Amino acid sequence: MVDREFIDKEFPAFKATLSVELSRALFRLMYEDEEALPSHWPPPCNWPAVLLLHGTAGLISIWENLGVDPLAPVLVAETFSHHEIPEPDSEVTGTVRILDIRESLGAGSQICDDIDMNVDFFSRAGALIAGYRCSYRIPLTVPPRIPKKKKQPGSTNEHSKH
Repeated sequence: MVDREFIDKEFPAFKATLSVELSRALFRLMYEDEEALPSHWPPPCNWPAVLLLHGTAGLISIWENLGVDPLAPVLVAETFSHHEIPEPDSEVTGTVRILDIRESLGAGSQICDDIDMNVDFFSRAGALIAGYRCSYRIPLTVPPRIPKKKKQPGSTNEHSKH
């Protein structure tokens, strides 16, 4: 269980470069046909999510601070807001704040913590250029296993030769 004292915690800012090369790679992931690729700038709208994962191992360090195995969280929701078009090959600063931590039920009645985060990205001049709100689900319990039926003594194997 993630400590509720982390609600409203803001983590140290991280820096990342929003490069034309990264933008081009993101578009290539989205379009199979090179001919259909749009201009490489501005970058696709999901760039804040990519920079959160990339920037100084941003998200991994947050999970470690929260005492969460970095492989456990599953992204369940995300929204993006864009305020300005960033400059190509610019360094941006990201700040992450935990908005909420609550208990929920996942698939198979698995008890989970849901964590909502807000990430704001700022230009080198300090202008807000984008926001990213994301929710992750962290399983706290292992779902119950349904035991396999045991073979009854004396039962026949359907595939045996007669």
